[in-house]
Amino acid sequence: MRKLVTALILLTLSSSALAQEAKPIPSYFRIDQDYLLGTQLWAGATYPLSSKVGLATGVFIVENSPSVTTDAAGGSRMKNSWYGEFDLGPSLTLGPVSLTPMAGIGFDWADRRAVALNVPQLYTIVSFHKIYFESWVWTLLFSPFKNPIASDYIHTRDWVLYKLNDTIGIGPQIEYTYNMNTRGSGTKGTVGMPLGAHIELAFGAGNSLGLFAGYELMKAVRNAAGGNAAEGRITFVHNF
Repeated sequence: MRKLVTALILLTLSSSALAQEAKPIPSYFRIDQDYLLGTQLWAGATYPLSSKVGLATGVFIVENSPSVTTDAAGGSRMKNSWYGEFDLGPSLTLGPVSLTPMAGIGFDWADRRAVALNVPQLYTIVSFHKIYFESWVWTLLFSPFKNPIASDYIHTRDWVLYKLNDTIGIGPQIEYTYNMNTRGSGTKGTVGMPLGAHIELAFGAGNSLGLFAGYELMKAVRNAAGGNAAEGRITFVHNF
């Protein structure tokens, strides 16, 4: 009996030590609401393969995404979609620089079919003590799935923050969207370029709140919005 109790104690201590040694997989949950796609939900995790290389995964959910359906007369029209995307790619860390190229595929769950490829994507982060830089590049391709309305496009967003302290960072941000072809009433060429300010706030343990307020530089975009030039984004991120 004494040997059994001793064995159970050793097993418990061993399991506890292993649990303390095991590191959680770095992951995040994110909510965006912006001028581009409305409300979006994100989640992702990066599985470490070595000290400098990981496997990044992510999911992206949005309802306000280009989709098309056929009406009773046989014509095409825009509709609300239930869009979900899965992304995968390597994550490379080189000192203060992090590079994550990814490829993704998007599905319209209402139509039960794949509708878009998001490839190539590239996420770049450069972080120093006082300076933080982040850049996104998306290439959304609807044409492989023969969508007659949604245009293929490239979207990029880039910002630099100066960290005033551990709570707040502030700096400029610019975004750019380019339609690579014309479908429906779309226009080939630059279709958006807001320039503005980005504020990042510490928002509790493991949380951050990002605020982007921009002015649309493209006159045609301002005219289409009735002369309104304000564009922006609210972002909440929790890192696990």
